[in-house]
Amino acid sequence: MKMNMLKYEFANILNRVPFLSRIFRYTQRCQYIHSISDILINRVRKCNLRHIAVENICWASQTLEASKEYTSLTLILTLIDLTLLNNRLSANLVPSLHWSRRFEYPFVYYHCDVAEYTKLRILDVGAGLNPFQILLSMLGHHVVSLDSNIKYVMKLCKIVSKLRSKVYPCLADAFQIPFKENFFDRVICISVIEHILDYLNPAFDLNLSYLILKALMCELARVTKPGGKICITFDVDLSGRRHLNLSEVNILSRILRVKIPSLPKDALISDKMAFGSLFGHNKTVLAIILRKIHNNLYEG
Repeated sequence: MKMNMLKYEFANILNRVPFLSRIFRYTQRCQYIHSISDILINRVRKCNLRHIAVENICWASQTLEASKEYTSLTLILTLIDLTLLNNRLSANLVPSLHWSRRFEYPFVYYHCDVAEYTKLRILDVGAGLNPFQILLSMLGHHVVSLDSNIKYVMKLCKIVSKLRSKVYPCLADAFQIPFKENFFDRVICISVIEHILDYLNPAFDLNLSYLILKALMCELARVTKPGGKICITFDVDLSGRRHLNLSEVNILSRILRVKIPSLPKDALISDKMAFGSLFGHNKTVLAIILRKIHNNLYEG
């Protein structure tokens, strides 16, 4: 923990000097890519995703986002954001009111069956300080909040210690989850994949995107119990200038061996107040529910 604190303080000092900060981040990214390249290649070569069944695929739509159930859940999450987490994004916007979260959180809530059971083991990958993990713990579930950003993990540790909730912060990497196979009943990954691709694949190499996406799917499936569900959502950039674009959606459909439905006319596209369109990008959200059928993901 002391070593992590020193790294955090060192990073803070460098971030105050823009030029040094850019060099530091670039060096970190190169070191990280080099350290996990063998993991990505070996996992893609050995992993067999035929044992993962696709249960549901859904584009965000204005019809779903405006439904009574979705609106009610968004209100609850907003209260958690304001009262327990004190969360704010730029322009003082509460994260749970972000245009994509108004679809993603309710979709995962209603399609991952988290309200129908209690005491599930749930892994939230790339959780940060989202209010959804707090809501899951209030329902009686044991939630592991995994993030690679030490700033978020340390802040969450302080919050959950005061709340005495069943949220367990974990500083770890999404490609090397520090849990044994078949451990979690539910694995959720909300708006994380596109940021992983931004970090690891700035050059938009589709072959690298394939390696990253398949390796991530394999790791999420590895820690999921047979019969358990994997719930992933991500922003789709329709302009093709940011991750995750439509070409990468097609790659993911090939990895999962499923046909992605056509984009509906009422797809929930970011408006002028949404962050996705500040730079002229039109975005929507795709949500996928997977179920793990068998143990043996790896051949040989």
